Order: sequence, then structure tokens, then C-alpha cells
Amino acid sequence: REPLDRPNVVLIFLDDSGYGDYSHNGNPTIETPAISKIANAGANFTQFYVTTPACSASRYALLTGRYPGHSGLESWVIGPGAKQHLRTAETTIAEGLKTRGYATGMFGKWHLGSPNQKNAMTPDALPLAHGFDAWIGTNVSHDYADAKLLRSDPDGTNPIPGYSELARDLPSDDAASISLTGRYTDAAVDFIKRNKDKP
Repeated sequence: REPLDRPNVVLIFLDDSGYGDYSHNGNPTIETPAISKIANAGANFTQFYVTTPACSASRYALLTGRYPGHSGLESWVIGPGAKQHLRTAETTIAEGLKTRGYATGMFGKWHLGSPNQKNAMTPDALPLAHGFDAWIGTNVSHDYADAKLLRSDPDGTNPIPGYSELARDLPSDDAASISLTGRYTDAAVDFIKRNKDKP
């Protein structure tokens, strides 16, 4: 296959996922046909190091390419009442891709902070301030108290400008997880279809 100058990029990041969890990597008991199809059609990275096994810190490292100790997050997992968040001075992979003409979207748990010092949401702590054009997801893990399902919305003002709240205090059962996964998947597929030519 000819190398592409600016290929489409779909980056899938999962919590609690290991190299050996997938059938395309040789797992003999767990079948993962959808993920394996994606991996076999694209790039499947087989040698890598995780900077930390915790949610917020690993997301920080993935998005910025920096060690979590540089983040200023003060905690490997940011709770809904935490006052720290991903600083706007940090450059994310989304911002880097935008300089190359990419449309960028994020679908799922942000978990990189959302409140300010008064524990209120501010735009600078959420995905649109960090290079993403679109987002639907939760500010923290959906099973946390006061988790909010938000989406980017140019006309939105709830809870803050640029966003609309779709739900709050989400149930933490398996049905809620499955429902959110479907919602994120539908939004991601729609975004990919609408932006397939960017680049």
C-alpha cells in the first residue's frame, strides 16, 4: 500500500486494556472481531509503554506526549470535585493535527478536569479548548456522583458556553455503560463520515 501524506487518524484509547486482550494479538479465548478488523486495516502498535495505569494521568500522557508528573494534576485520577485540569498551555495531539488541516473529534470520557477554583465548569478545562472541534462524553467517569454527559454545541450555554448538558447523575450499571458506548460510537461514526476529507 502506498504511504499517505495525511492519512485519516482514528485513535482508540481504552481504560484497563492490555495487549493480550484482543484476538488479533493472539488471545485464544476472547474474540474481538470489530477491533481486530480495525487493527488489521490500519496500524497496530505492538510495542509500547503506558506511563501510568490510571485514567486521568494516562489520558494526559496520550494527548500531550508528556510524562504525567509534568501535568500539575496532583492526582492520577481526577474526581468530580477536583480543582485541577489540563492546562491550556499544554499542546495536545489534537492541536498538532489541526495545524495540518485535520478536523478533530473526541467521543467518550474526558476525565482531565472540568472545574475551576470555585468548583464550577469552565470552557478552558474541556476538550474544545484543547484542539477538539467536537465532543460528546462525560466530564468524569460515568459512575461518579455528579457525572455529566455533555456535548459540544456552538449555541449551547448549559452548563457553560459552547456545551450542552444531555444528562447528569448517570446510572452506573452495565446498561448505562452499553448505552453510552452506543451513543459515543454513533457520534464518532457520524463525525468521521462528515469529515472524511479533512484532510
